[in-house]
Amino acid sequence: MLDTPEPKTIEIVYDGECPICNAMFTRFLRLRQDKWRVVLTDAREHMDVARMLAREYGVDINDAFAVRIEQEWSFGGAALFSLFLAEKVRRPGLRRVALRLMRVIYPILSAGRRALLWLLGRRLIRY
Repeated sequence: MLDTPEPKTIEIVYDGECPICNAMFTRFLRLRQDKWRVVLTDAREHMDVARMLAREYGVDINDAFAVRIEQEWSFGGAALFSLFLAEKVRRPGLRRVALRLMRVIYPILSAGRRALLWLLGRRLIRY
């Protein structure tokens, strides 16, 4: 009998009160759970994780969600790239361009998220 390898573990730390984040990561979970073990961590419910990211990596979870694949963390645009494009883009030159593009686009997405939370009357995460 062949042993099947353990799936990679991916942890996504996000704002659970953000409707965009909830929709995106819930969908990602459904799409990927056959290939990876996906753990969704709501930073509002797990302030210790948000504090650790701020302390150890200088990341404000209000500005960038975080992804841990195995033991390596990525944030914001790099995290978006690692979740949605890393497997699809094989050529190194194209990978660099896609990663740069995500890093440029992500601050715009983050600002839109902040505006949406403000319009919905939801506060930023305080930790």
